[in-house]
Amino acid sequence: MATDSIKPKSLLEDEMSLHWAFLEEDSNACLVVTGNMELVYINEPGRQLIAKEWFGKRCFEMLPVQNESCAWGCPTIRAVNETDEIRYGEELLLTTDGDPITLGVAIVPIEGVSRDGAAALLLLEPKDTLADDTAFQQALFTDAARLRERIHELFG
Repeated sequence: MATDSIKPKSLLEDEMSLHWAFLEEDSNACLVVTGNMELVYINEPGRQLIAKEWFGKRCFEMLPVQNESCAWGCPTIRAVNETDEIRYGEELLLTTDGDPITLGVAIVPIEGVSRDGAAALLLLEPKDTLADDTAFQQALFTDAARLRERIHELFG
């Protein structure tokens, strides 16, 4: 996994970093995306998953997805654009050494709370294949609901 820290390259990036800085407190990987899946912000655990050149790119261009055509039928993209409810999905990423890793994804719609075009927060958690699926999803949903509440407290 990439470990280089990401340094903002523009005033817009600086502004986004300040706006979403509270996500740095979260131990889960958090990605803030627009309705077009452009990455607005990624916290430190999320930056461990991707290369440095992230800002303004679409998630499927940056995340090391196993299926490069995933954007055409991606349930995460559909959930970001079609629902106000927190949804669950899974993403299969490749580590830098080529090993696959399955991530549980809580898709948290947040449209209208920010000037940066943010439409959703994607909360990513590595999935233990031996873990109870129901308990894993419930824990992820609990974290997602807590973050959604925090976003609405901060941004209205």
